Amino acid sequence: MSQWVSVPNLAGLLTGFLETDFLIATVNAPMTIGEIQLGLGTAPGGTDAITIKISSAENGAGGVSTTITGTDTEATTSAAHALNTGDKIYLYISAISGTPMDLYGTIRLDISGAEAGVTPAYTTLTRVKWVLGIPGSYTTDDTRLNELIVGVSSAFDEYMGESFVSTDRTEYQGGGINESLILNYYPLASDLSNMAVTEDTTSLTRNTDYIVEGYGLYRIADATTTIARTWAYGTRNIKIVYKSGRDFIPDDIQMAATEEVARSYNLANTDGGIGGRLGLASKSPEAGGSWSFTPDGWSPNTLAIVKRYRRWR
Repeated sequence: MSQWVSVPNLAGLLTGFLETDFLIATVNAPMTIGEIQLGLGTAPGGTDAITIKISSAENGAGGVSTTITGTDTEATTSAAHALNTGDKIYLYISAISGTPMDLYGTIRLDISGAEAGVTPAYTTLTRVKWVLGIPGSYTTDDTRLNELIVGVSSAFDEYMGESFVSTDRTEYQGGGINESLILNYYPLASDLSNMAVTEDTTSLTRNTDYIVEGYGLYRIADATTTIARTWAYGTRNIKIVYKSGRDFIPDDIQMAATEEVARSYNLANTDGGIGGRLGLASKSPEAGGSWSFTPDGWSPNTLAIVKRYRRWR
């Protein structure tokens, strides 16, 4: 089985992210990094390049390198990098020249048996340090902040009952009665380009032979009028290859995770004093007045956000 996890979206000029470890995910079962797909909003240009390492160690040690050069904006690298339970996956920009901007991408993780293979990181070191007002050049607490990102991300997954990863699926169904087939796993990934459907021995084309609506596949006879027809009669004669799950991390989840990591950091940071604590609910302006904060659990804003994504089991 393979799962796909998003790499942190790094916005803007990437030279500011050189030699910084960005946590991607925590490994919950033995697996292998099988493929890395990375893209840029703006290419390096000319003969310039950017080299990115995906590794289970900080500073890109022993990792898999991907280089995007010149006018290219995308690169795909095949890999066979083994990971063990408890490992962390980091993104590290090891070299850069030119003006590459806006990094994004996904990583394919090949897992033997275990469904819940990874816990994605729902925020980045850069986001957290920006909220806390910590300069990027101050790296003393980077490891501590990454550990807090792990803890908050794991807590989010436990509460929501799912992770923001997508999983490769292959299932077989039988046709002959209905025009629709309901898939066993949902939600569907936002990118349906890799979906493949075979009816008996015939490969079908999406939006010509069938359409996808919600979690169902509907057989059609005409791509213009979408006239319905039934699937070919048989037992397990229809093979469907697709991705299920959430293949991106929503902005509100990233915002909530950033806030909670910052809150946790400030609660443990006695040097910051009371004024450095997040979650101020009220205060008295008079001299010697009182300060009131939200409880030390998640903020009401965070709870409202994660509740939207909670899957009842």
